[in-house]
Amino acid sequence: MAVIGNITKYGHFSTDATLFSLSSSTLAMTIAITVATAISEEILSRGFVIKRLYEDSKSVYGSAFLGSVLFLILHVPILFGDYKLSGPSIILLLSTNFILSFINSIVFIDRKSLIAPILIHAFYNIAILLYT
Repeated sequence: MAVIGNITKYGHFSTDATLFSLSSSTLAMTIAITVATAISEEILSRGFVIKRLYEDSKSVYGSAFLGSVLFLILHVPILFGDYKLSGPSIILLLSTNFILSFINSIVFIDRKSLIAPILIHAFYNIAILLYT
């Protein structure tokens, strides 16, 4: 996804305007913020929302779908507020955010733990930042 996003954004694969060009301290701080964001979003989205949806419905896929829609709504201001994104990039990120959320929801319901969804989310965010 990150490589496809990079190609969509620049027209070819480029590392010129990505985190690869940052200093090591800036890169470390950015990764720390990315991991903290993944932790907080997973606690809210999976630990609170999906847990309640699943407890009420007992439907894994229904809960995951509705939770993923809510997760997208949470990300709409971020996606449309980023001045560097164009139409195809926004559609690509919305799609992959939905898929990420859906998979993380199913993993959370199956494992009954936030560890795996947090790790998946953090690695996804870091990959996106490194390549786009």
